Amino acid sequence: MTNKEIAKLKDTGLMFGNYLMDKGIAFCKNSLICKREAISAPLLRQVIDNKFGKTNFYSMYDKLYYRTDIEAWKLIMKKDLIDKQKYTADYMDCDNFAFWFASRASGIYGLNSCFVATGGCYKKDGTLVRHAFNVIVTRDNKIWVYEPQTDNFAELNNEGTWLTSPNWNYKVDWMIVF
Repeated sequence: MTNKEIAKLKDTGLMFGNYLMDKGIAFCKNSLICKREAISAPLLRQVIDNKFGKTNFYSMYDKLYYRTDIEAWKLIMKKDLIDKQKYTADYMDCDNFAFWFASRASGIYGLNSCFVATGGCYKKDGTLVRHAFNVIVTRDNKIWVYEPQTDNFAELNNEGTWLTSPNWNYKVDWMIVF
């Protein structure tokens, strides 16, 4: 094969791959049945402030946020394949996993109540690890920590939230709410 033929074949593969992703997204979008509920940015700010105290450790960008119950989120977490991706330092690491999951939740399911958070994660021995992960607000105003690399999640508490995989205590320092 000539270089020109190889380039055309690769271009066709790229186009076909994107076509398959687009159709896959449509399948996912049409297959999830969940009750979405809108909450205004000021009301969501109250939910967050009630949990953390009035702070400015997050940035909000939308007027309305769409959320659902934890059961629907569990299904999304279980079926999503982000946790199957290979971790690669710098370009496919914790922040990329967190942004990717939040973006997919919004783009595919219309749920923009999954945020990207950064914070200190403490190992059992007290060692601090800087990390990015997700924070989810559900319809019942509960706030959850979600680790998109392992599909582990737990309700957030003010002392931090222990997730078993990895065995870290997650504490939120900053969030982008988009």
